[in-house]
Amino acid sequence: MLSSFENRLKDKFQDAFYSENGHFFLKDMGESLYEVINELKNQYGFIVLVATHELSDDRIAIQLSNLEFHKRIFVLCKAQDLLVKNINELFPMLNWYKNSCTSLDFSQCPFPRDYSISEEEELAREYLNLGPISPLTLNLAKCAVELDGETIKRFKIATGYHRTGIESSLCKRNFLQLSALLENYYSPMSLEMSFLVNHTLETMLGLNISLRAKAIRMVMLELSRIGGHFANFERIFSTLGLSLESHFVYGLKNSVHELFGHYNHSQYGEGIIKLGGLVHDLPVGWIARCLNTLSLLGQKVSSLKNNLTNSTFWMSKTETYKVHAGDALAFGFSGPSLRSTGVNYDLRKADPFYLYDEVQFDIPLGIDGTNYDRFLVRLEEVNQSIRIILQILDNMPQGEYLMGPMKEWKKLKANGQRAEYIDAVSKGLTFNSGIYYSSFESTHGELGLLLEVKDGESSPYSLSLNLPGRSFLCALEKLLIESSYTEISTSIASFGIEGKEVDK
Repeated sequence: MLSSFENRLKDKFQDAFYSENGHFFLKDMGESLYEVINELKNQYGFIVLVATHELSDDRIAIQLSNLEFHKRIFVLCKAQDLLVKNINELFPMLNWYKNSCTSLDFSQCPFPRDYSISEEEELAREYLNLGPISPLTLNLAKCAVELDGETIKRFKIATGYHRTGIESSLCKRNFLQLSALLENYYSPMSLEMSFLVNHTLETMLGLNISLRAKAIRMVMLELSRIGGHFANFERIFSTLGLSLESHFVYGLKNSVHELFGHYNHSQYGEGIIKLGGLVHDLPVGWIARCLNTLSLLGQKVSSLKNNLTNSTFWMSKTETYKVHAGDALAFGFSGPSLRSTGVNYDLRKADPFYLYDEVQFDIPLGIDGTNYDRFLVRLEEVNQSIRIILQILDNMPQGEYLMGPMKEWKKLKANGQRAEYIDAVSKGLTFNSGIYYSSFESTHGELGLLLEVKDGESSPYSLSLNLPGRSFLCALEKLLIESSYTEISTSIASFGIEGKEVDK
């Protein structure tokens, strides 16, 4: 079926269509961009806008996903082509990407006259300017809110106040430096960022790491997922003033961080994953310590769930802000936020890597897409991550922990061949020209990396990160309407939006 699907695309788009590195591409769309994207969405099932990537020479790659075949297509165009028509009709995220750098005039009312209500009603409404440093928006962006009492009637977001230019900075570094730089910049997501970069480079090299390295990486990724969910719970409890529960999950989060600390003295798992494997093998006694920690976490997670579901205050504050499955797909949701609406899609099942197709685990789903649904999905994902880790530790394969060029360089250094070692590392890695994209299911959603490479170059020509928080923040402009303004911080926390995801 997949081959016939690809042939249909070839027949339709002919020379503009090509396949490269496992993904589909359409080039030089120009003024026909609107019609092409409309046809891909309605005729070929590419119903999810995953991300837009900035490439070299003022070009844009619009990444669309077909959930049935789990195939991605990258529509290449010029940046100005996004202005041809109101492309917001197809995907709301495209319009938001187009306007994300536009400054709102917050000195006056940023909203136009609302002719659907009388002038007296509009004059009775209040206007709030929030951020970019505001506890209500968790210091993410600058927001303008129009209120009727406590009810949000209109909501606008202006990003760009925390921009650091991380993507353009990384293009000036060689491939071997990307992992460490992203680990330091996205410190709570250090291990996931390190895995993303090294897994992408290994795929580009055609390097198949050992079975033991794969198993240990899976354990570390699931531990990072557990720690990320606990950090998310801590933020939610803090926004609601639940200090006791916040302190409780803070202790659970630290117990996960202690496992990373006993492995390589890190807090978030930074430095564990290296190109071709791991920094070193599992220390003696680490598996026993991990099993004890997981047993304790399982008991405390069950206790936390029972206490909160019996709390009328908790239920009243979290059974709010519903997101329907159609809206979640339209805004490009992924991860727990997508599954909380009832959409059964997880990259660990749809596109399994390493041993994910051999371990048994369930995909938790919500119903209404409320803050409460997102909490329950995350809570159950903690249990499923524990289940995955236990299966791997019970059947831990033997073998080497490091392979490929990094192992060879390590041997040179150990043998005292310092000049050869410095020369090899200085040359770095080179690849064939092309566009490479790799992604996986991170704590909050799909985390992806797109690299545009030129022949013989040891650094990326262009680089773009796909971070889940951008689509969540975009959705707030529409989906917070008719909600209470007191729900803003709780909703942002339940999505797990990080400040450094919004502005790159």
